[in-house]
Amino acid sequence: MSKTTIPIFLNRQKHDIPKDVSYAQFRNILEITVGRPLYLRDGRSFVEVTDENFLLRQGQHYFDVPDWIEGETEKSLPPILLSDIEEIGRIHGNENINICSIDNNHWEISISNFPTLPHLQKKFGIGVLKIIVNSTYPQSSITGIQFNSPLQNINQSCYSCSNWNPQRDGINSYLCAIQKWMEVK
Repeated sequence: MSKTTIPIFLNRQKHDIPKDVSYAQFRNILEITVGRPLYLRDGRSFVEVTDENFLLRQGQHYFDVPDWIEGETEKSLPPILLSDIEEIGRIHGNENINICSIDNNHWEISISNFPTLPHLQKKFGIGVLKIIVNSTYPQSSITGIQFNSPLQNINQSCYSCSNWNPQRDGINSYLCAIQKWMEVK
């Protein structure tokens, strides 16, 4: 192995890796559990990394699927949805996020203590927002929302945001649109 290292990111944490490692050595250095899928981010899409397609380059962003997600859903989340949920957790607090599989084709993402905007809390109270996401996300959009609070309940089979594109924007921008919609409701 070369002593020359290059920076890469695993789950948003920087690591310096020898530049001529094999895929097996790479996984070993990063202590990635055997059998756990590893994904490489390419824009807003993700590619599962294998021995055949592994090519280490400076600045690459890799993600593995955490055990807590695998344990709470019947199937693994698509990497792009996992990335969106991590972003939601950073903004709204990981302790407020719950994900579960509701059938073979949908996930439900629940966000407690929503909305977080103080002026909306007076009107709606603090509640739970549930977002229903199709298993083909981001190729398909969000299929429904439900907001339950002590002051007001909102049920929408689908809240459409005309310029929102799940492949480009991510779920957090959708949440911002929901909060904007709640301001005028």
